[in-house]
Amino acid sequence: MHEAALKAAEDPDRLSFLHSVRVVQRRLARYAAIRPSAEKSSA
Repeated sequence: MHEAALKAAEDPDRLSFLHSVRVVQRRLARYAAIRPSAEKSSA
């Protein structure tokens, strides 16, 4: 979060930890939907 805030020129203290956790959870759900075995068989 700190690095992202610095890159975006934002004050790190103004970021919400809970919002960050929710964003990460949504992003991880996309990657968890692909089984590793499915990735190998398509290659």
